[in-house]
Amino acid sequence: MRKIFVEYKIKSDYREPYLKFMSERIAAYNGQGIRIEWLEGADQAQLFVEIWHNTSEDFYLQLKKERTEELAKPTLWEPFHVWIEGGRAKIHVWEFKQVTPSSK
Repeated sequence: MRKIFVEYKIKSDYREPYLKFMSERIAAYNGQGIRIEWLEGADQAQLFVEIWHNTSEDFYLQLKKERTEELAKPTLWEPFHVWIEGGRAKIHVWEFKQVTPSSK
């Protein structure tokens, strides 16, 4: 089992467009069978974490590229980057996998 975590802080002036944008993206991905948990820091306003479920390693690599790199062709995530405190460099994307203890 793999999960993707995406973490970033939104500029306060962009909160409303960000919330609308992410609601639309999450609905679109849910329609494709990908589940996304979307969380905001309880003690850090504007700090968000996305937890992506039901993805593949290829999906992770593409998502990380689209979210953190400036690409020649715009992606669905393009307007998102200007809303981040610190820009693309402050979007953190990690993939985690289940730990299975080895038996000895």
